[in-house]
Amino acid sequence: MTRVGLVSYDAGNIGSVTGILEQLVDLKVSLISNVFDLDAVDVVLIPGAGHFGAVALGLGNAGLISGLKAYANSGKLLIGICAGAQILLGSSDEAPNVMGLNLIPGHTRSIYLNQKFKDRVPRIGWQYVHWSEQISS
Repeated sequence: MTRVGLVSYDAGNIGSVTGILEQLVDLKVSLISNVFDLDAVDVVLIPGAGHFGAVALGLGNAGLISGLKAYANSGKLLIGICAGAQILLGSSDEAPNVMGLNLIPGHTRSIYLNQKFKDRVPRIGWQYVHWSEQISS
């Protein structure tokens, strides 16, 4: 059975990720809240719904930054989801003065700053629906 550790740092989409992982066969999911928890898992997932800076701050406050780097450098599998994937890089336009884990050398760029996508930015987040007519049941 594969032991999956889900990094818990007061941000991210922990509930959603836990829910889907618990439906998969042969996975044992546990929360990672300190560096000592990393020794008990085969795979680490860093979830993230939000801001690059908030993810970095959360990982720092939890004391997980050096442990996650050591875990990844040991050859074990470390996966990031959304902002959790962005934090694997060194830096981001979203939080210019904040360092990422720098496990993947690079910088995440804002899609809004790329002229190629100027008028074609995907709609992300909560949207409002305005009904044009009353629907009867």
